[in-house]
Amino acid sequence: MFKSILVLLIAALIAIPAKSQTADEIIQKSLKASGYSQNAKSINTLKITGKMTMMGMEMTFVIKNKKPAKNKMEMEIMGQTMVQCINGDDSWMINPMSGSNKAEKLPKEQVEKAKNQNDFLNNALDDYKAKGTTIDYLGKENFDGKACYKLKVKTKDGEESLMYIDSQNDLAYAINKKMSAMGKEMEITMYFKDYKKVGEILMAHTIDTKADGQDQMQMVWEKVEVNIPIPDEDFNMPAE
Repeated sequence: MFKSILVLLIAALIAIPAKSQTADEIIQKSLKASGYSQNAKSINTLKITGKMTMMGMEMTFVIKNKKPAKNKMEMEIMGQTMVQCINGDDSWMINPMSGSNKAEKLPKEQVEKAKNQNDFLNNALDDYKAKGTTIDYLGKENFDGKACYKLKVKTKDGEESLMYIDSQNDLAYAINKKMSAMGKEMEITMYFKDYKKVGEILMAHTIDTKADGQDQMQMVWEKVEVNIPIPDEDFNMPAE
C-alpha cells in the first residue's frame, strides 16, 4: 500500500511542469550579469574610438555619448568625415557622400529611429515598459550553435526584432531583424562579442553584422574613455 502511494506521489511530481521563466526574469538576469542594473548611474559620458570594416574598406570612428540621450558619431570614409548627431530637436547629420559638407537637420521620424543606434549608455532592456516596448519570451533556442533565451522585442513605433541572450552567461549574444534597403528586404543579424568592462559594466567591444547570412560589417572598439568632460556644445548643429 505504501509503495503504491509512493509511486503515485512520484508520478504526480513528475507531471508538475517545471516553473517556466518569464521575459522579465531573463531581462533582470541579463541586466545584472552585465552590471548594468547595479552601475548604470555611475557612467555619465562615454567616448569610443575604433574602426569599422565594411565591403573591404576600413574606416575609423569616434562615438560620444552623454546623458541624457545625446550621441554623436563621426566616421572617416575615404578621406571624408560623415557625422550623425542625436540631440533632441537639434539632431543633425553631415553626409559628404551626398555631395555636400553642410550640416542638415534630421527629420523627426529619422531621429526616433536613430536615437538609440549609437547610444551605448542606454540599455534597450532597462525599464523597457516605460519606453513603450513590449518583450515576450519565446523559449530556449540553439542559435548559431549557442543555447540562448529567445526574446521577441517590439518597440512603440512597431519595429520588431528577436534578441538572443546567452543562457550560459546571461549576456546579449545576437539581435535578428528584417530591414528594407534599396527596395529589398534583408535579414540583419548583429552578434555581440569580446565583452570587456567599461567602468563596472560589461559591454561588447566587437559587433559583427551579417545581411542574409553574409558577413557585412564589423565594428571594433579600440579605446573607451569613461566620464571624461564632453561639453554640450559638441552636440550642437554647426552654424552655416
